[in-house]
Amino acid sequence: APGRWSLSASLPPPVHLHHLAPSRAIMTTHDQSHAVWSFGFGSNMNLEHVQKKKGLRVLDSTPAAVRGFRLSFALRGIPHVEPSFATALRGQRDDEVHGVALLIPIADAERLDHMERAYSRAYVEIAAYDGRLLHGYLYTTSHTTVGNETPCSSRYLNLLVSGALQAGIDDSYVRRLAARQTYHPNHAVLALRAQLLPEPADMHPIAVDSLAASKADPEHAFVSVLGFVLAMPRHLLTMARHEGRDITARVSLHWHGISMDEWDDGGIMPMAVPLKDLHPDAVEYACHWIDHYLAKGATTVGYIAEFFKQNPGAREQAVLTPLSIEYVAIATHELSQDREGPDSSRRTAELRNKGLRPRLPIPS
Repeated sequence: APGRWSLSASLPPPVHLHHLAPSRAIMTTHDQSHAVWSFGFGSNMNLEHVQKKKGLRVLDSTPAAVRGFRLSFALRGIPHVEPSFATALRGQRDDEVHGVALLIPIADAERLDHMERAYSRAYVEIAAYDGRLLHGYLYTTSHTTVGNETPCSSRYLNLLVSGALQAGIDDSYVRRLAARQTYHPNHAVLALRAQLLPEPADMHPIAVDSLAASKADPEHAFVSVLGFVLAMPRHLLTMARHEGRDITARVSLHWHGISMDEWDDGGIMPMAVPLKDLHPDAVEYACHWIDHYLAKGATTVGYIAEFFKQNPGAREQAVLTPLSIEYVAIATHELSQDREGPDSSRRTAELRNKGLRPRLPIPS
């Protein structure tokens, strides 16, 4: 069928350099002495992501497949935000993983190893769609280091699908990939979000510089998401770069596939792009970080005054995206099914009374 490419047919014989067109042979001969083939099956299928966000130099690339491995979304990620990531697990002889073979400089491959430190290399034969048989590696994990198959975030799956489409990966493989279920917060998570994000009028206003000064607190960390300041014991902070700032703009960059390190504004206010102009899915992605920290035991202790001045409807966007008021009301009744139990108001009060709020300098 058109667009169908498979390793089910016999593998092509090895293609030697002298079989290639002269210009391609010269380039490959020169590059392979200082480069290595890395097979990308997840986010590394996306050339734009690899080059612009990860900053790697790609000398050559081709759609390809590796036999004897299967694609799995069982690598544990960040609960509520990036619940799982793709990995290639050893499978049956006829299993196939499709992706993109990238020829990258050895120095860049070592940098990529650091970025992909949750994985280990497995050296494999890579069957390129153009007939070449390449020798390189893919990133894998052992069955003992992964959990159950878990839906990944829509951000992550979109990154994979767009990369596969741009690379010309087999049509049927891309359709199966795109059809995978993605993560959405359940009723209990949404109810907890609605219950633990008070109205701004019921919270203390906190200045941006006061939030930044909270990094000096030896016991607790403070993070702002969508203007809500969350407090938690320091050991519960997931990302060091989240501390003492609002991360809304930063995680929006990530959702858009833009380098956070290169373009991060440090959480300054007002935001360069107001909340109303952000993509709704980027706002919901920020909400997932709220869910993540609330589930870890954080409590809302105030709001960034400058954020809510610029974005007066922030709470409505956080609580009601993507649900209606009626749906949240129904979900609130199911809060007892959440692991935190039904008495979340008492839990919130207890956390606030542990000295978290007074430790954060409040502007006069």
